[in-house]
Amino acid sequence: REEVAQAGLREWLTLGPWLTVPERDKALDQSDVLVLPSYNEGLPMAILEAMAHGLAVVATPVGGIPDAVLHGFNGLLIPCGDVEALASALEVLQREPETLARFQAAGRERAIRLFCHQRVFDHLDSLWTRLVEGLCQTGEESAPEQKRTLIDRFEIDDLQR
Repeated sequence: REEVAQAGLREWLTLGPWLTVPERDKALDQSDVLVLPSYNEGLPMAILEAMAHGLAVVATPVGGIPDAVLHGFNGLLIPCGDVEALASALEVLQREPETLARFQAAGRERAIRLFCHQRVFDHLDSLWTRLVEGLCQTGEESAPEQKRTLIDRFEIDDLQR
């Protein structure tokens, strides 16, 4: 917090304690941008929640982040560890309110369209149904390698369709 104050960023950054869900929602509703400069991630819920609340995202292209954040469409992806690129991305969003607004709207639409609970549940239901049907067709005596090949045929990334 001292570093934020010394850098003159109090107006732009808020550092706080762990938040309850209502506190988190309030904080997201009062924010414009989520910054997540990670070196290693899966698909962070923080990004999906921020997008659903209409925040632009600045993050690194690690793990599943590029599946949610499309560079130049609903946020900016910066190289890991590149402090100058992070600063530049934030400056762009501060200097270009129309870009910020475009990223916010696109992110919210993308979160609702691709990552809402019902969409994910429906996709998993379809995936498991196809998997079970495929396993039943191959029979119990199939070799483990054949079952693995069957599982590999089901594309997880068809969630994007």
